[in-house]
Amino acid sequence: MYMRINYFTLKPGTLDAIKAEAENFLRENDPEETGLLYILDTFVDDGSESVGITIWKDKEKFEASSRRWQSVMDGMAHLMEGQPRRVEQELTVHNLPMVPPNR
Repeated sequence: MYMRINYFTLKPGTLDAIKAEAENFLRENDPEETGLLYILDTFVDDGSESVGITIWKDKEKFEASSRRWQSVMDGMAHLMEGQPRRVEQELTVHNLPMVPPNR
């Protein structure tokens, strides 16, 4: 699995717009086709940094998505202060043992 972390600062008053953009993107996502499994985010429009994390199934689809990333960010540039930055990593998944419920 692979992860992309996007860091960006939203312009004041754009919180609803960025959430709508994210929902529109997700509405069209087919995990089997795109390889995108999860999106985790924290959006704030108070001048502090927002973070979006995407988790991808396989390397080929992750790399293909990387080529699309800039066009997606360009489409949302009107909502952001400055340029977004990203970090990409391969993930190691650890299965944790099940803890029995308290009796």
